[in-house]
Amino acid sequence: MSPIEPHELTAFLDGELPPDRARAIEEALESDATLREELESLALDDAAWRAAAASARFRPEIILPRVAAAPVSMSIPAVIALAVLLAVCKLALRSIEPIAVSFILQGIVLAALLGLVWQVLKRETAQLPAT
Repeated sequence: MSPIEPHELTAFLDGELPPDRARAIEEALESDATLREELESLALDDAAWRAAAASARFRPEIILPRVAAAPVSMSIPAVIALAVLLAVCKLALRSIEPIAVSFILQGIVLAALLGLVWQVLKRETAQLPAT
């Protein structure tokens, strides 16, 4: 039989060993008092750690900044402008390959959305109190 490693004793306690190796450790425990003491020590430590983990009631306090939604007065004109811009671009780009039109329109939509996000963030950061 190969020597019993400390990690195998831990796995034995957790019931994670293959049956044949678990039987070999049980046989070794019957004849080796030092190994039994080591297993008992590991079992006590394991029980203490499990009890500590079970009693932990740590709940971190997370304070997130309040972010107000963009006012409707800003959102509606932006959506209308974006729709008009897309319609004009689609009409102007009819002679270009469809895949190119798709990429161009996606770029315009992305730029418009990034512009909206930038405006909202700029307005929100201007309202933050000075530290």
